[in-house]
Amino acid sequence: GTVYSTLTINIPNGTNTIGLRINSLNDDANEIWCIDDVEIVGTLASSNTITTNTALVGSPFCVTSSTGATVSVPFTSVGTFNGGNVYTAQLSNAAGSFASPVSIGAVTSTSNTDIISATIPAGTAAGTGYRIRVVSNNPVVTGSNNGTDLTVNNSAAITTQPSTTVQNICQGGTATALSVTATGTTLSYQWYSNTTATNSGGTTVGTNSASYTPLTTATGTLYYYCVVTAACGAPVTSNVSGAVNVTAIPSAPAG
Repeated sequence: GTVYSTLTINIPNGTNTIGLRINSLNDDANEIWCIDDVEIVGTLASSNTITTNTALVGSPFCVTSSTGATVSVPFTSVGTFNGGNVYTAQLSNAAGSFASPVSIGAVTSTSNTDIISATIPAGTAAGTGYRIRVVSNNPVVTGSNNGTDLTVNNSAAITTQPSTTVQNICQGGTATALSVTATGTTLSYQWYSNTTATNSGGTTVGTNSASYTPLTTATGTLYYYCVVTAACGAPVTSNVSGAVNVTAIPSAPAG
């Protein structure tokens, strides 16, 4: 007879009963549909196993927007793996879920002991609950995860620079606050003043804050910049601000 459709489904482990329902849609009242042959073919799941090493080295991993973090993923397996088999290391989300795993490295091997050279991708969000597991494709086997939460930190990046607008203020007046916006894990901020329009060699001012309001107690011209530090990676330095010119209040005329 004619085979109109074939459906392949994966049955979860431990399933003892399968229910089958067939719905047909008849567009013509004169047509009669007969279903007289239904064939169910099953393929036993592989009894092979894969165990991901629980002692992965490198956490916390430092990831930037452009650079990932390398990690070696040792594993062992039990059973026969066929020629051309590919073992793949997968990364969970930050909550440890593999609902949408990210493949981070692979090795073609039939061995029961091997190491995958993997890379946690650039741009991976910071988190403290990541896991890594190893899977194979010939046969298809999903291995255990590494069993321990892994931490990913993000280095600092400045997304909004200090204003370059020139400020002209009378001595003792109120300057407009300067600020930066930055991303990264556990950020700290250090502001600097400078007598020249450069973002190096300045004098520390202010406290650990993303904003700083220049003082106007002394006359003169100063420029400001901020250095942002994260839990990992090199500190990043902002652009230099516009000049902040503080001038003395003119004396009142005599008489």
